[in-house]
Amino acid sequence: MVSVRFLVLVVLCVLFASCSDRGKSASVQSGDLVGDFRLETLAHDRFYLNAQRGKIVVLVFWSTDCKHCKKEMIDLNAAWKTEWEKSGVVLAAPCVNPEDVDEIKQFAKNGPVAYPILLDENMGVFRKYGFHFKPTTIVIDRQGVARLVRFGYSDVIAGHIEKAVCNLLTGSSSPANS
Repeated sequence: MVSVRFLVLVVLCVLFASCSDRGKSASVQSGDLVGDFRLETLAHDRFYLNAQRGKIVVLVFWSTDCKHCKKEMIDLNAAWKTEWEKSGVVLAAPCVNPEDVDEIKQFAKNGPVAYPILLDENMGVFRKYGFHFKPTTIVIDRQGVARLVRFGYSDVIAGHIEKAVCNLLTGSSSPANS
């Protein structure tokens, strides 16, 4: 009986802590204007989110130790190269653990990943946006508003991302979250 009470107490503490954290740093959600950031790319260029205004932007926050992240990046690379790039969609992938640049370069080469990989030192942007899970993907419209935010990766989530981008490309008013 003591172990059940202890477990209930632990669960309540975790729930309380997660609720109290939300007030301090709310996560970017669909419908939110996405705050600007500047990150260095793997190629030593600078990527400014506000400089992408007027374009559809897809951001994938990932880490080198996340197999789902890598699968998503490879899948999105295929969609970007075959459909989105010619339509002007900007795809970029902030890496939240850029300590081993050689490992990131090797993955980009072998993946392959043809779009910019951004180096999010100390998870600055990831934390600024209030994210906790990898991968996290945001689809941003031409006005800088998040139209889709998804945590994790699966075939279902891939479909949500593709639908959101297609809706923005065609000007469809149907919700991307459905």
